[in-house]
Amino acid sequence: MSTSPSTQPLNYQLVDPSRYAQESSRWFYKEPKIVIDTHTDDSEKYFRALVELVKSTIHSIEFVRGIDASGHEFIRGAFLMNESGYAVVHVTNALIGYGGSGPHLSSRILQMFGFSDEAFQTINEAARPTGQNYALILRIV
Repeated sequence: MSTSPSTQPLNYQLVDPSRYAQESSRWFYKEPKIVIDTHTDDSEKYFRALVELVKSTIHSIEFVRGIDASGHEFIRGAFLMNESGYAVVHVTNALIGYGGSGPHLSSRILQMFGFSDEAFQTINEAARPTGQNYALILRIV
């Protein structure tokens, strides 16, 4: 992993995950998208190829995890969004806000888009105080 400065400027915003889920319902089940449910060493080369195919169309990466009062998880993962605001790719296990394999996958996604390890640490820490509920929108320039 690179520790060089980010080639992408870090422009992100934390929003209310329940409001995000309500607003995302307009596209979440309607827009065709690729869903990646797991990420293994074997799938790495295919995932990289997929990101290279869609990279030029991605306007933001939206990291979201929402859990309601009863403990039901109603939305999770990283959504690679196009300029029209629709999810092109949904990586269900790409999470932030703690250590482990979910944030590791998120870090790899950010690297594919030209962000540094320091940029990942910044957004990972930004989501940490929110507990398990967060919606963090990261703009791609």
